[in-house]
Amino acid sequence: MRSIRLLTLAISIGLVTFYSSAAQKENNGPQKPPAATVTITGEISDSQCAYKVHSTSGSHDEMMRVNKSGNTPETCTRFCVGKMGGIYVFVRYGKTETIYHLDNEDTVATYAGRKVKARVNISADGKTLHILAISPL
Repeated sequence: MRSIRLLTLAISIGLVTFYSSAAQKENNGPQKPPAATVTITGEISDSQCAYKVHSTSGSHDEMMRVNKSGNTPETCTRFCVGKMGGIYVFVRYGKTETIYHLDNEDTVATYAGRKVKARVNISADGKTLHILAISPL
């Protein structure tokens, strides 16, 4: 009788462990592929201008024209990040414009408003960059 209880207990523990690990794997979802490392060109901009928050063109021109943010893309970018609540973003130009968030935006402040070439890791979801190396164009 005692051996049946022990056997039942062992089977119960085994089933609980099995189903717990299966549920955990299901909740974690599929494994994401590692980030891709590429070299890209674009501009270090601010989220306000890139996402057309205060302009309709998505460039610094409108803000500079009304002289609210300085007279260069650099001063506009710094103004929008420092005074308007923006963050630094990487804008990649081409057939379509792509705006990337930066997970290490502190590394790009020197290049605010400038065209750059950067070696980056692109996140698995394709929305965020990690800057590995950057230089002005």
